Amino acid sequence: MLKRYFEFSLIYKIAIGFVLGIVLGFILGPSAAFLDVFGEIFIRLLKMIVMPIILFTIVVGAASISPKSLGRVGGKIFIYYMITTTFAIIIGLVLGNVFQPGQGLSLPPPPEFNPDIMPPALKDVFLGIIPTNPFGSLAMGEPLPVIFFALIFGLGLSFLKDSGKGRMKDAAHMVYSGCQVAAEIIFKITRGVLEYAPFGILAIMAVVIGERGAEVLGPFVKLIVLGYAGMTLHILLVYGGFLALFRINPVKFLKGSKEAMITAYTSRTSSGTLPVSLSCAEENLGVSNRVCSFTLPLGATINMDGTAIYMVLECIFAANLFGVELTISQQVVILVTILLSSIGTAGVPSASLVLLTGVLKAVKLPLSVIPMFAGFDPICDMMRTMTNVTGDMVGTVVVAKTEGALNTDTGVWVGDAELDGNIELE
Repeated sequence: MLKRYFEFSLIYKIAIGFVLGIVLGFILGPSAAFLDVFGEIFIRLLKMIVMPIILFTIVVGAASISPKSLGRVGGKIFIYYMITTTFAIIIGLVLGNVFQPGQGLSLPPPPEFNPDIMPPALKDVFLGIIPTNPFGSLAMGEPLPVIFFALIFGLGLSFLKDSGKGRMKDAAHMVYSGCQVAAEIIFKITRGVLEYAPFGILAIMAVVIGERGAEVLGPFVKLIVLGYAGMTLHILLVYGGFLALFRINPVKFLKGSKEAMITAYTSRTSSGTLPVSLSCAEENLGVSNRVCSFTLPLGATINMDGTAIYMVLECIFAANLFGVELTISQQVVILVTILLSSIGTAGVPSASLVLLTGVLKAVKLPLSVIPMFAGFDPICDMMRTMTNVTGDMVGTVVVAKTEGALNTDTGVWVGDAELDGNIELE
């Protein structure tokens, strides 16, 4: 029985837990409050893993970027990913502030939450990124300084393992391997936590529906619609803008990338879509392997535009839910936290739920809303993943064109007067 449970798809288990929680809430009404302890266990498990996963995954992500690869191609694609993710966060902030997805619904905050604490000034936000004691920040659960320290530690480790000599180089590789093992252990623990997720989600939804009724569901539908709208805008305006800027036919680009985009939408995993993305880039779009073999795996690791848009909307939703008005400095914290932490986010289904825990902690919002997001997450995760993979493909083609590594005599470009004669494959 237990074996069959673990073999059953997590997506369906979460969906079943979510639906059963709603049904149970309607049946039990306010008496469903006794289930609250099972929801609190899930929240505590998320709190337990968030800081270790931020530390080790970002160290590994930063250390895996070879200094030798950070030349023209690496620099261009990294800047591209940072620019598009920044635009994604801005789109999320604009939509969230205009439409306020959580309005019309309010929940009592947990006892330890104090909405009257003054948020830091903008200057303090930027100063707070740099930790005076990184281990203290880790112990206190402060995501931004831990992200900053993990990034510079990972980059330092990358230089040492590639440029060091003798024993120092060997020791750096050992540290890197140790961090990889630690990250994998945390992923194993995370998978275990997610196996408990259906029960935690069932409990929390039963309690919320039991107390508030069907009015809870409307704002979540609004959140999903806003998420899809924001990601569609991002694809059309930001990615379309990059294609137009570099004089690349968007219709032919979509024709060449459609297999990767459809695979991403159905599989909900950027990493799992990578073989299809590489095939589309080389065979359909004529991108040289020396470019796409670097840009696409890097994008699967650090390019999280769709995730960024939806996560911003979730933060604003949570603020609306608990009656908190996010200040400019708090919204800057959201932007910086998502931008930096995207470097270590795993390209696997629903990995954003763990990242969201860190973002909510950074702006001091209660985490009790996360299980409710989890119930709707598969619907949104499909569009998020497709947006991420589309961004990877756009960046790859743009960089390939600027590097003279785009073959215009093959694939979808055949007969494209805009590109013919301008670019030659190296």
